[in-house]
Amino acid sequence: RCTWSKKGKTKIVWRCISRLDYGTKYCKESPSIEESIIHDAVVRAITQKAMAEGADTDRILRHIQMYEASQDTDSIFAMRQKLNDITAQLDKLTKMDAEAVQNGDFDNQLEAMYAEMYAIKDKIAERENEQKEIQAASDKLQETAQAIENIKGKAVEYDDKIVRQLIECIKVISINNLDIFFKDGAKAEMPI
Repeated sequence: RCTWSKKGKTKIVWRCISRLDYGTKYCKESPSIEESIIHDAVVRAITQKAMAEGADTDRILRHIQMYEASQDTDSIFAMRQKLNDITAQLDKLTKMDAEAVQNGDFDNQLEAMYAEMYAIKDKIAERENEQKEIQAASDKLQETAQAIENIKGKAVEYDDKIVRQLIECIKVISINNLDIFFKDGAKAEMPI
């Protein structure tokens, strides 16, 4: 990025760094492109990406909703009920004849019940974490979908902050074409 000044007028242009440092020694045909033209191309690329991802967002949201609908929420309830039953049985066993418990008559039974209880607790925690992750992903996608919906049909203005968040690099291919690389790995070829 360099600023040209001529007869009191300034103009910001983008040039190849080798051209600026070494002149025409390495970059004989390096174009100078006005910054406003690059800004317009970046805005178009971001808008195109937002529109394309809007369709993807809708599709992904539908898949998440289908997955949530297919999840058996009764299974968590059933697991909790089973956990309550095991806890009640454990309480019953520990209140039994202290001498029988002391002799180790119920050791195997108690061990099996505790093992089952901990396995059920782990499954419940795993299912609850899955549900939280699914809900978080769904919420994030809905926010993204809303943001995309908000820019549809509206003129998007160039904003350095947004560009720095979304764009990894911009390469000038020729005086007529730019390649814009997004941080998510996507590439947009934009005519200028």
